Amino acid sequence: MNICLVTAPTVTEFDRRSDFDSVSVLATVFYPHLGVLSLAGMLAREGGSVQVLNLNRLYHSYVLSQSRATSKYLESRGERGDFEKHAIKTMLSFGSAIYGFSSICSTYPLTIRLAQGIKQANPDCTIIFGGPQASVVDRETLAAFSFVDFVLRGEAERTLPMLLCELASTRRFSSVPGLTHRSPFGITRNGTPPVIENLDDLPLPDFGLEGGFVSLPRAPLEAGRGCPFDCTFCSTNDFFRRKFRMKSPERMLEDMRAIASRWGSRSFELTHDMYTVDRKRVVAFCETMLATDEGFRWACSARTDFVDEALIALMARAGCDGLFFGIESGSVRIQRAMRKNLDPDRAKEVIASADKHGIRSTVSLIVGFPEETWQDIEDSIAMFVFALSLEKAGPQIAILAPLAETPIHSQYKDALILDDLCSDMSHQSRTLAEADRRLIRQYPQIFPNFYLLPTPDLDQATLIELHEFLATASDGLRWLLVALDRTSPGLLEAFFRWREYRLRIHPDLRSTALRQYYVSRESRDEFVQFVAGLQTEFDAPAVRGLLQIHEKSAHATSITKSKPLPDGTLRTRQRGAWNPDDILSRRSGIHVIDADWNLQNIIESLRNGTDPIGAQTKTFYLRHPISKDIIRLAAITPLAAAALDLCDGRTELSAVLLSLSPHLATFPARLKPYAGLELLKGLHRKGYLEVHRNSLTMRAKRN
Repeated sequence: MNICLVTAPTVTEFDRRSDFDSVSVLATVFYPHLGVLSLAGMLAREGGSVQVLNLNRLYHSYVLSQSRATSKYLESRGERGDFEKHAIKTMLSFGSAIYGFSSICSTYPLTIRLAQGIKQANPDCTIIFGGPQASVVDRETLAAFSFVDFVLRGEAERTLPMLLCELASTRRFSSVPGLTHRSPFGITRNGTPPVIENLDDLPLPDFGLEGGFVSLPRAPLEAGRGCPFDCTFCSTNDFFRRKFRMKSPERMLEDMRAIASRWGSRSFELTHDMYTVDRKRVVAFCETMLATDEGFRWACSARTDFVDEALIALMARAGCDGLFFGIESGSVRIQRAMRKNLDPDRAKEVIASADKHGIRSTVSLIVGFPEETWQDIEDSIAMFVFALSLEKAGPQIAILAPLAETPIHSQYKDALILDDLCSDMSHQSRTLAEADRRLIRQYPQIFPNFYLLPTPDLDQATLIELHEFLATASDGLRWLLVALDRTSPGLLEAFFRWREYRLRIHPDLRSTALRQYYVSRESRDEFVQFVAGLQTEFDAPAVRGLLQIHEKSAHATSITKSKPLPDGTLRTRQRGAWNPDDILSRRSGIHVIDADWNLQNIIESLRNGTDPIGAQTKTFYLRHPISKDIIRLAAITPLAAAALDLCDGRTELSAVLLSLSPHLATFPARLKPYAGLELLKGLHRKGYLEVHRNSLTMRAKRN
């Protein structure tokens, strides 16, 4: 049978063309869907005809294909336009008899609507749902949506071929383990199938079905399945069960070699929620990597109570350069309440150890547990700031989502609260489509992750704004947040006062408008201005120094670059020797900042918990954009600063060298022109300068 497997979309929540300039969004667009590709590999092994539609890539190409007028219209409305029609038309063009939809909680409403559109256009086709979300709301989905024919729960590499065989022959659906279907007795849930014990038996996913990795920084590679723990908020063991399994080191190396050979990728993301639980297997994998010495790099997830410095050191030597730590809370009390039971102090030691051994780490935190108080939140903020203060660690924070059929959902399902801003564990965009809202309101038992849990001891509006603030401010105000937390009132108190101020200057910000405000640069600039007015209460040398540097940086962006000679007189020089009458200019976005503080000394003092001794030192910085969202400050010498200031887009090279001469006092007079020229060429090689040929002068010479 011809089957089309459709991936669960994750970027269709973004409705602006500008969103796709984000590195993180683009990485998600081109990230392969391992579960779907693993199913496709099994079907292909058995001779089936299978096609895969990656909805993320389809949506990306759709957004980029829209005209500017249409895109502007979509942005103003916050809608997805006609993408659903486009996706349905694309799926129908495959001419498939069976459509298998993968599902996740965040876009389950869209998956439902796409399946409905397919069924309406082709009533004879068969619709199969699978994946994490459909697996836990299987009966509810079949009861609510008649166009969904089957839900195949859990790992389906073995059960999907069985279902397809029954569809093509006897149609004895009761014989298919893990299948939820309609029968003469109503909605019937077949017994749960055994897990796949030996993951080495599974074929390598055919990444070619989704077009390969398209220059992703890491290739995803399944390392194992199953979680032996029972955290109250997590749904992992609902899908993969509590049977912990790992692929053998030999199979992992074989897959790495195959991917490197075909796709050129030598850096891998090992997907397994709890990779380090089996220490012996991890050690064996590391020893295999060291023995082969092929230079593969890899990242994985880890629990902080299942690693120590010795294991981290071994992992680093074996190529590990990334770790994901699901800490969730910095509060011992909340750790017990959610049954994760991590020791926050021990977690900090492990995160610091990863930093020491050069491994980048993500520290994941969640707020919004029903038992939480502001003291618990303050403990989590301490963990958040600790991660901010390390060179190679970065925190992320989310509001807790009540995932379907988890213990916390079962306990509070009758007390859930529907709000426009729900957990970003479920929803990332600025707006939520109205069609989604209708489904979510009508079927809370199917879409509980779009609701909020009650928090009796916390004001929910304040908690939501705290999340928006921390999630965005840490990008551009990292060290200011750390410095504020090191003052006696602390970061949480600073936020409380900031929110009071924000309500005065922007009293009408609610819901998605609040989210849009916090992702804007305006919010960060206003927060800096607010902190500047609080220096009597949040007074510390590090705060004063950072405020001045932020102010200087903001002022630099408002400086208009000197205009070059009249239009048509300059042509960018690509190669060849520089001429004395060439015109030098700084590249767009490049600014020189002079400050009374040394940023690196401030940072070191914040990392070490010491006073910034020697930080109040005249320092020059180069401010330049790395991407649309990232601005970098780099300390430069006074000589480099002087050279860049002279390159204003109007001054000829000979005049620049003459003006540089007083700054080159250590060089003999005869060497000063050469030293100045080498300095300028070095700045040019780094991409800070442009060199233009003066066409007016060239024409004058020819005449």
